Amino acid sequence: MNRSFFNLAWLQAQIVFNDNACKMVLIGLVTLLLGTTFSQSYINIFALFTILPFVLFAPLAGWWSDVRRKSSIVKWCLFFQMGVMAIMFMAFYIKSLPLAAATFFILSTLCAFISPAKQGIIKEYVGESRLGMASGIIEMLTVVAILAGALLGGRMFDMYSGATPWEGAGKCLAILGFVCVMAWISSLFLEKSPIHSDRPVRDSPLKLGYRFLLCCGRVLVFSSGGRGSNDPWR
Repeated sequence: MNRSFFNLAWLQAQIVFNDNACKMVLIGLVTLLLGTTFSQSYINIFALFTILPFVLFAPLAGWWSDVRRKSSIVKWCLFFQMGVMAIMFMAFYIKSLPLAAATFFILSTLCAFISPAKQGIIKEYVGESRLGMASGIIEMLTVVAILAGALLGGRMFDMYSGATPWEGAGKCLAILGFVCVMAWISSLFLEKSPIHSDRPVRDSPLKLGYRFLLCCGRVLVFSSGGRGSNDPWR
């Protein structure tokens, strides 16, 4: 396995870690500001924003990873991640929860776009003979990044939220932003991947997302429609 693969492994883990750490910082922030009862609406929104981009943009992200260099997609996602973190920091500075929630949605969207690119680029970096092991490493690091982001994000906010919640969230974001800069610099050393397709996109992103969501809905309907009245799981 070459250096580009291990570089990719840590880069994809970083963007997943950052997304989950930011979510925990935001959850801690709204809990302190609004209380346990009134913060539940925002917490539900953050949970929705974590998965919604994968539903809406998964087909477009997959097409994009086919018609563009996958290594370039990774680099651009990490570049935009720095900008989104800067906007979220500004949201904390002006004390705007709606703006912070909107920027978190964009962070999750970046995760959705980098996901098919990272999966497709593995074979180009390691070849077919080591594809299984390499995919296992990527999946393992993804799960570790999710758990570490959730744990360390909450811990960081607990450490820095002593003065004011907004100030504590800003300090956490400064640390996470520094890691984002390091990740983007590291991405510049990724080996260029080839372009495999020149197919034009025939549908708008919203139409692609709508069709994907419709298929998911049909699966849920069909999977629940065959249950009988005596089904214990009903």
